[in-house]
Amino acid sequence: MDNLNSEPRETIKVLGRHVYRGPHLYGKTPMIHIKLDLGPLASSTTHSLPGFVAKLLSLLPSLQQHPGASGTPGGLVQQLQQGMPITQLLQVLAMELQCLAGSQVQLAPIRPPLPSSTASHVLYPYAEERLGLLAGWFALRMVHHLLPAEFQGIRGSSRLIPSDVSPRAEFDDPLDVEGDIRVLNRIFRRYGLGPTTRSLVDEARNRGIPWMRLDDQSLVQLGYGRHQHRIRGDLPHFKPRSRKCQRQGPHQAVAGEIQRACPQRKSGLFAGRGPGGRRGPRVPTGVQTTGRQPRQGHHPAPDGHRGGDQSL
Repeated sequence: MDNLNSEPRETIKVLGRHVYRGPHLYGKTPMIHIKLDLGPLASSTTHSLPGFVAKLLSLLPSLQQHPGASGTPGGLVQQLQQGMPITQLLQVLAMELQCLAGSQVQLAPIRPPLPSSTASHVLYPYAEERLGLLAGWFALRMVHHLLPAEFQGIRGSSRLIPSDVSPRAEFDDPLDVEGDIRVLNRIFRRYGLGPTTRSLVDEARNRGIPWMRLDDQSLVQLGYGRHQHRIRGDLPHFKPRSRKCQRQGPHQAVAGEIQRACPQRKSGLFAGRGPGGRRGPRVPTGVQTTGRQPRQGHHPAPDGHRGGDQSL
């Protein structure tokens, strides 16, 4: 997937990526964090790259109506012409590709990472994890092809590709934006939330309720801790069957995840205690007693103690 020429030019390096599925250090909404080493492009903007903006708008005409930071149609084009950092451009492209694939993502408040001389950060929201990661890979691939020849060369881009999906293209293949959008749309239809679950999640987001997706179907957790609720479609308070009644499969992992939400409890009597907490003979757990067994309801007491309830 990476650029492997006879004379590799590692202008941009992908140092790592993180997927935040809940509140995190940089925001409250699910986001994807890509850590880059831009090399000589660290201080470059779209204005300083010759012909970059024109080629970008010809590939993605939908950007011409993007409001950008100004909030007015066409505001993004003005930002690109004035000069936009590469990291901010990657954020815009990743979100735009997700929207063109059918997903609904909105830029949420982001706490910027601490500035560093060796690393640059790209943070953008996502609605489906696989779609968000692959949209970031396509955005990085698009920037790679639009850069001048002396700046082309990206290493480590395969870190953005999910293990269970395929982009159906190599990193150095010619750009086919329509084909990339079709791939993203196929992933969205395969793994995206259904209309009913999506409407509930949108309402929870509007009310400030955190949410988290738990499987590849429509099992969603709303809230955290003892206030959490799990829904599947329009079924509230959904809980998978117990481990004894289910087969090996994804439900077993979800059942185990539910059990981790609170400490496990074991019902029964402590060794050496009878019903109601009365002290009885201390018999080590797991040792089988022999001889005559006490009749039901009677619990013998050790020597020097009176057994049973005694009236005062």
